[in-house]
Amino acid sequence: MSSTKLQGPALGPLARVFLFAITLLGIFAGVTAMYAAWEHNPQGKFHDETGVHWADWCSVGLSWFAVVSGIPWVIAGVITAVARRHRS
Repeated sequence: MSSTKLQGPALGPLARVFLFAITLLGIFAGVTAMYAAWEHNPQGKFHDETGVHWADWCSVGLSWFAVVSGIPWVIAGVITAVARRHRS
Protein backbone atom coordinates (compact mmCIF):
# COMPACT_ATOMS: atom_id res chain seq x y z
CA MET A 1 0.00 0.00 0.00
CA SER A 2 1.57 3.23 -1.05
CA SER A 3 0.51 6.66 0.00
CA THR A 4 1.41 9.73 -1.96
CA LYS A 5 2.20 12.89 -0.08
CA LEU A 6 1.77 16.25 -1.65
CA GLN A 7 4.80 18.43 -1.49
CA GLY A 8 3.89 21.93 -0.41
CA PRO A 9 0.51 23.65 -0.40
CA ALA A 10 -1.95 23.02 -3.21
CA LEU A 11 -2.38 26.73 -3.83
CA GLY A 12 0.21 29.43 -3.43
CA PRO A 13 -0.45 32.59 -1.44
CA LEU A 14 -1.08 34.64 -4.58
CA ALA A 15 -3.69 32.15 -5.81
CA ARG A 16 -5.44 32.23 -2.43
CA VAL A 17 -5.60 36.03 -2.49
CA PHE A 18 -6.92 35.89 -6.06
CA LEU A 19 -9.66 33.40 -5.15
CA PHE A 20 -10.61 35.42 -2.06
CA ALA A 21 -10.89 38.58 -4.20
CA ILE A 22 -12.94 36.72 -6.81
CA THR A 23 -15.27 35.44 -4.07
CA LEU A 24 -15.77 38.97 -2.74
CA LEU A 25 -16.40 40.20 -6.28
CA GLY A 26 -19.00 37.45 -6.74
CA ILE A 27 -20.74 38.39 -3.49
CA PHE A 28 -20.78 42.03 -4.59
CA ALA A 29 -22.21 41.10 -8.00
CA GLY A 30 -24.88 38.91 -6.39
CA VAL A 31 -25.94 41.55 -3.89
CA THR A 32 -26.00 44.24 -6.59
CA ALA A 33 -28.19 42.06 -8.81
CA MET A 34 -30.51 41.34 -5.88
CA TYR A 35 -30.80 45.06 -5.16
CA ALA A 36 -31.63 45.78 -8.80
CA ALA A 37 -34.20 42.97 -8.83
CA TRP A 38 -35.78 44.32 -5.64
CA GLU A 39 -36.04 47.82 -7.08
CA HIS A 40 -37.30 46.69 -10.49
CA ASN A 41 -39.64 43.94 -9.17
CA PRO A 42 -41.52 43.08 -12.37
CA GLN A 43 -45.15 42.21 -11.60
CA GLY A 44 -44.40 41.50 -7.94
CA LYS A 45 -42.04 38.63 -8.73
CA PHE A 46 -39.71 39.24 -5.77
CA HIS A 47 -41.96 40.95 -3.22
CA ASP A 48 -45.56 42.06 -2.93
CA GLU A 49 -48.13 42.67 -0.20
CA THR A 50 -48.04 38.98 0.79
CA GLY A 51 -44.30 39.05 1.54
CA VAL A 52 -40.93 38.28 0.03
CA HIS A 53 -40.61 35.50 -2.53
CA TRP A 54 -37.26 34.26 -1.24
CA ALA A 55 -36.63 31.51 -3.79
CA ASP A 56 -36.99 33.84 -6.75
CA TRP A 57 -35.05 36.67 -5.17
CA CYS A 58 -32.17 34.54 -3.89
CA SER A 59 -31.88 32.73 -7.23
CA VAL A 60 -30.96 36.06 -8.82
CA GLY A 61 -28.10 36.61 -6.37
CA LEU A 62 -26.93 33.01 -6.49
CA SER A 63 -26.87 32.93 -10.28
CA TRP A 64 -24.70 36.04 -10.45
CA PHE A 65 -22.42 34.73 -7.71
CA ALA A 66 -22.04 31.41 -9.54
CA VAL A 67 -21.12 33.06 -12.82
CA VAL A 68 -18.71 35.62 -11.39
CA SER A 69 -17.04 33.40 -8.76
CA GLY A 70 -17.81 29.85 -9.82
CA ILE A 71 -16.06 29.93 -13.18
CA PRO A 72 -12.71 31.17 -11.76
CA TRP A 73 -12.97 28.62 -8.92
CA VAL A 74 -13.45 25.79 -11.43
CA ILE A 75 -10.52 27.02 -13.52
CA ALA A 76 -8.35 27.21 -10.37
CA GLY A 77 -9.39 23.67 -9.46
CA VAL A 78 -8.40 22.37 -12.88
CA ILE A 79 -5.05 24.19 -12.75
CA THR A 80 -4.40 22.81 -9.25
CA ALA A 81 -5.25 19.26 -10.34
CA VAL A 82 -2.96 19.53 -13.35
CA ALA A 83 -0.17 20.99 -11.19
CA ARG A 84 -0.53 18.16 -8.65
CA ARG A 85 -0.43 15.57 -11.39
CA HIS A 86 2.76 17.04 -12.85
CA ARG A 87 4.40 17.27 -9.40
CA SER A 88 4.14 13.56 -8.74
